[in-house]
Amino acid sequence: MLISIIIPIYKVEPYIIRCIDSVLNQTYRELEVILVDDCSPDRSMAMAQEYIETSPLSKDLQFVYLKHEKNRGLSAARNTGVEVAKGEYIFFLDSDDELEYYCIDYLVKLAEKYKNVDIVQGNIQNIGDDVWNFNFSNYPEFTNNKQWIKQKLLSIEIDNMESIPSTSWNKLFRTNWFVSNHLFFKEGIIHEDEHWRFMYWDKVSSIAFCKETTYRYLIRNNSIMTKEKYKDNSYLNKLNIYKEVLLKDPHQDKDVIRKLLYLLYATRYDTRNVENPHLIINSFNAIMHEISKNREFDRSVRLSANYMLLPFKLVKWRIISHLLPNCS
Repeated sequence: MLISIIIPIYKVEPYIIRCIDSVLNQTYRELEVILVDDCSPDRSMAMAQEYIETSPLSKDLQFVYLKHEKNRGLSAARNTGVEVAKGEYIFFLDSDDELEYYCIDYLVKLAEKYKNVDIVQGNIQNIGDDVWNFNFSNYPEFTNNKQWIKQKLLSIEIDNMESIPSTSWNKLFRTNWFVSNHLFFKEGIIHEDEHWRFMYWDKVSSIAFCKETTYRYLIRNNSIMTKEKYKDNSYLNKLNIYKEVLLKDPHQDKDVIRKLLYLLYATRYDTRNVENPHLIINSFNAIMHEISKNREFDRSVRLSANYMLLPFKLVKWRIISHLLPNCS
């Protein structure tokens, strides 16, 4: 079974060799490795290609090198990789992260055991400031229970790491399933995985879980996710994503609406480290006003939006939950 590993590359000189080395050392060898240079201004792509070409471990693997003529962002680089992938399954790897040597081997064994499974999810270890991994110990090895999958994909109980990660990396996706459902990433945004979560949650019919750690995720101190000067834009992007998905279909699944309202509310009040909290607050208030006046939404949704405009100490999420019945 051929697996296509898609690696977008942009300004990752300090990390790219470690990333590529983890691919070259995979015990599973039927790999197509697609490297997409998103017009990186440094030598990241050149370093990767030089390392591959001089490594004896690359001889039995297939490599595809692609380059964007201008910087288009992570979503576009992933999409470009998917468009040329020949593997039965695709796997996204960020170029500052790395794989355990057995990663693809373990995931493929599950894909072979459960024929035509849509997704095989690996476990994750963070190698940044805080160390954590997801807890799949109570999960079935395989399920095709769509209600259970939906609950875990839309879970807001993330503190105990018992949801299905919203990230696109560290998952095997059946290529035909991905393409036929038009699950390409929205370009020109950050938090693309958060947006993408709401595009694919209802398309998943089956999923398998590898309970071993397969992927090491690096939290960089200078990334968009951690630099304070970017946090205003980051939070505003999140608010716009949730708004877009909400307004796309006011009659959509109530669980999705509740999840989106919760995420809007949580984003509005988690502004301790932003430079201009008033920008986030003003954006949140405008979104809530728009929802509260939109007659296409159920009355309970409009009431919830109005209630969420009240001062924080007057708002209780259990009351909002009550206004949105059948969403617990």
